Amino acid sequence: MWQGDTTPTLGMKIEGGDRMWLAPQLDVFDWDGENISTMQLPDGMDPGSWQSITNGDQIEFEQTFLGSKMIRRISPLNSIKVKSTLPYCGYNIHDHVITEKYLSSWHLIMVPHPSDIFVHSAHSPVRYFGSPPSLNSGWISAESNTEAWKLGLSPDLSGKITIGAFSREDPGGLVVLIAFAEPNGTYIDYPPDGSVGTAIQLFNSAGGGFCELEHHAPLETQTLKASVLGSWGNFQERLSFLNSLISENT
Repeated sequence: MWQGDTTPTLGMKIEGGDRMWLAPQLDVFDWDGENISTMQLPDGMDPGSWQSITNGDQIEFEQTFLGSKMIRRISPLNSIKVKSTLPYCGYNIHDHVITEKYLSSWHLIMVPHPSDIFVHSAHSPVRYFGSPPSLNSGWISAESNTEAWKLGLSPDLSGKITIGAFSREDPGGLVVLIAFAEPNGTYIDYPPDGSVGTAIQLFNSAGGGFCELEHHAPLETQTLKASVLGSWGNFQERLSFLNSLISENT
């Protein structure tokens, strides 16, 4: 994963890795919705002031921001169905927000770019900002020499999400997000034009050094679960690994 930016190019310090934020972005952040360099990350949310409790092999983090309790549970990914000789490791995420406000949980994984990203069975692309490239049979490229952009997508009727980010280095890394999004849920992270929000989002920071794999909790439950795993190998090995994950787990 991307390790963070100590000399910010986006106008704010971002720690990298795997984050839990609150949506809608346009309501929680001080931002005009288009110029990403003007966006300010609220310190009270990230890095925030988290408290932690360990219970066996699970660790739980809690903090309160905007009058809303943010809860994140992390546990090891002990096994997953995959037919591959590539080694892998991973973890499970369970995020939940307790609030009476119009807010929901937002999960972001930051990975280095340039990356080639594959999204399984997503459809109905929605532009959030910038000029996202078109999906080509599920593939999209996050380049380092273009403007920032964000694209929203919806899962198929199964609600199952599988997204893989491939490093351009060969051999190189693969980061995979496996999750579920209620197909009929209400997703409140709406685009600047006010259209309906999406469960899945891809963000490219352009000169910021990273891109993001994102998914959102539906307003009805304000809860999401995901597994995140990483592997390393040549491109064809990584592609076979991802294809096996999809066929075995969807």
